[in-house]
Amino acid sequence: MKRSSLFSVLFFTGFSLFFSALTHAAVYEDHSAYTLVDANNGGQVRLRDAPAGSGSVAQLRAWLQSAELPASVHNSRLTEGEFASNIAQMDAVKNTLSWLANDRPATYSGAATIVNNSNLEQHRAAIAAAGGTFVFRGTVDVTSREKLIQVGENTTVWIDGTVRYTGPVIPGTIPDEYSVSDVINGIFEVRGSNTKAKANVKILGTKRGKLLGNDRLAAVYTRYAKALKVEGLNTDNCRNVLFLNNVYGDSLVRGNFIYNSTRRAIHVKASNGIRVENNLIFDADVDGIDIDAYTKNSITRANVLVDSGSRWMVWTEIASVDNLIDANVGIHVRDGDGGFQENGSESNGQPATARNTWQNNHIFYADSSSNWKQGFSFHPGRVIDRASVIFDNNFVWQRTNNAYKRNPKADRSDDVSYYLYVGAAPTPAPSALPSPSPSIPSEEQHAYKSMTIPGLLELEDFDVGGEGVAYHDSDQGNSGRAYRPDEHIDIQTTTDSGGGFNLGWLADGEWLEYSLADVAPGNYDIELRVAAKDSAGAKAVKLILASRSLAVMEFDGTGGWQNWKTVTLKNVNINAHSSAQLRLEVIGGNFNLNWLRFKRADSTAVEFVVQAENFVQTGGSYGGFQRYTTADGVDAINFNQRGDWADYQLQVPVAGNYRMQAWLATTQSGGAIELLLNGVSYIFESVPNNGNWDKFIQLNPNALIPLEAGQQSIRIRSAGNSSSTWEWNADRFVFIKQ
Repeated sequence: MKRSSLFSVLFFTGFSLFFSALTHAAVYEDHSAYTLVDANNGGQVRLRDAPAGSGSVAQLRAWLQSAELPASVHNSRLTEGEFASNIAQMDAVKNTLSWLANDRPATYSGAATIVNNSNLEQHRAAIAAAGGTFVFRGTVDVTSREKLIQVGENTTVWIDGTVRYTGPVIPGTIPDEYSVSDVINGIFEVRGSNTKAKANVKILGTKRGKLLGNDRLAAVYTRYAKALKVEGLNTDNCRNVLFLNNVYGDSLVRGNFIYNSTRRAIHVKASNGIRVENNLIFDADVDGIDIDAYTKNSITRANVLVDSGSRWMVWTEIASVDNLIDANVGIHVRDGDGGFQENGSESNGQPATARNTWQNNHIFYADSSSNWKQGFSFHPGRVIDRASVIFDNNFVWQRTNNAYKRNPKADRSDDVSYYLYVGAAPTPAPSALPSPSPSIPSEEQHAYKSMTIPGLLELEDFDVGGEGVAYHDSDQGNSGRAYRPDEHIDIQTTTDSGGGFNLGWLADGEWLEYSLADVAPGNYDIELRVAAKDSAGAKAVKLILASRSLAVMEFDGTGGWQNWKTVTLKNVNINAHSSAQLRLEVIGGNFNLNWLRFKRADSTAVEFVVQAENFVQTGGSYGGFQRYTTADGVDAINFNQRGDWADYQLQVPVAGNYRMQAWLATTQSGGAIELLLNGVSYIFESVPNNGNWDKFIQLNPNALIPLEAGQQSIRIRSAGNSSSTWEWNADRFVFIKQ
């Protein structure tokens, strides 16, 4: 069928209202030469050599970082592997990740009723009634089936904290893995009736909002709803995550990140006219998107599914008709998983599935030689009006020529085309993907941040001055672009303890310099934090202090680019300098570096920890800090805005000068932290944007704080000038005697 004929069919089957929304993205087409090869199930399919990809993997990584998604997503087949740059050029992938990074707010700042763990019961009835906007903040525990949160008509709910189910298993919600029994409860529920659907309900999420299901229930369960919007949510470990049962009337499910789910990530059942668009589904056990019983006129478009579907990534079943499945991208990780299938109805008198259209979809890494399910298919034994179902312009990307090739319609060769990988270099992790940028003019060299010996040097905080002055890098551009993107040193986000950033893509002969404000004399243990995938080739760092060679630190591979270990050189004598430059030279390369620490070898370390949530009192311009718990179980403080403060009682074991390490997190630029002792400011330090409210990184101000032994009181204050009033979250403060 020609494309014009396809559009005519769609017009008369209920899709005309949606075409303005569907035609803004370019359709992927390939008119190059192909070879007809036999399909394993009969008929022939078109086979081509896979073209070189033109997408920017670096841009995908930047969006993933900005969207605050887990490291497992960053380091997956979204960005790594033979087809990485092909995946990166897919409109579904670009638009979905861009939406998650740029269109979801970091937090909600509009007018609303604040709901937290202590006042949920107070507001429960209002949320279930008609009207109002409610923002969930902090960590809110839902402890039983009776405490599930009912949402009323014309009501908007924002998830701007962590809402988690901590109750027991609800009877009926965990049948056997493939049972037809439905999960009929969710953390949030929208329940109308067959005589009156609930209208205009919005359940929305921010980047830092999370719904945690404990693998026991859905994140959102709806039945009988119209004009519903579910958008921007982060869900983790939920079951039948977004269940949309009897939903209709221009309803939209868009821009959600569904992670680590079971049963189905998105389940659309008996619904009419619902749109499911630009959702990122990652690690979904059993099914990705199920267009289920009696659903019609739905659009499932531009979704991205990674490692999602031990049964099927996307499928239609049981009398579902007139649905469009368009421009979705599926990425396999396991050879046994299913792809996209018209599954049909059971042979018990149910009407057939019919007039569904599968077009412009892509499935990557369908490499099994025996798994017929991994591509596009009809169910071989169920009730389907096969003549009315359309497969058109779909593509399967495979790495081996003997991978299984299935043709849904044996009388056509243009319904599904196959690509064979022909040997271009895969994208490794980390990958050397330079981002060309204009040359940075040299300027007078100076410190980017104040540093001293003793102390810890975050190696991404090298001097300002540019190429050939403050550093030398072998290529242009910042390949990681996670920090200081206008410099030509390659920096990426690290998964090392403490978070933050590391130097990556290091090559032999590169160097960086660090201006030190003070160097105290003495014997030091020098610690270097390193990671390297393997032990091939020389791996060492040479340190030069004040133009004199100080040390060479050699090391082997650690087994991975983010498998970190500390290399220590003991008892190195260092002379006094009122100021000096430290140069770090790379020998061999092919390793990553996080930090360098100079620790006195002749002293016993004294340190103590103050947990950020253990303040004595709090206050300030916006009411002060709030206690909360991250999804990883870390107790911390949040909702800290400019001018807010908290007082802490310290138990100081030994009098002396101390440095403070602060473990902070923020998605804002321009924040700052101040420490006051007896009304005197001793620390005023900028807080870098690490792109995530819940992943705390270590901040190392070099100022000394004179503390007396015994009990002392300090004040910690937010003191930045960010474009918003939001500042930073904090986990703990560590005080180290110098």
